[in-house]
Amino acid sequence: MRVLGIIYKKVSSSCCFSGLQLDDDEMCAIRWYMGAFGLNFNSYEDERCYDTARMEYPLCAIVQAADSLAAAITETTSQDIDEL
Repeated sequence: MRVLGIIYKKVSSSCCFSGLQLDDDEMCAIRWYMGAFGLNFNSYEDERCYDTARMEYPLCAIVQAADSLAAAITETTSQDIDEL
């Protein structure tokens, strides 16, 4: 699968020395946890890989949602809550 070829280059190079063995869905989730914010929109290949990863591996969407929720919680101050 083409999407994994690119992800192997980006993710496995950082994990190979740590002894981690990741499944394909875990590698895709790590690569695309930022969702479309991590996309290079000048690269058609990146867009295709992102779309394919989201269709093939539901873990990508789960990790993206968790990351967004965690950011929203940790970046909200008590003053922001009072203004609601």
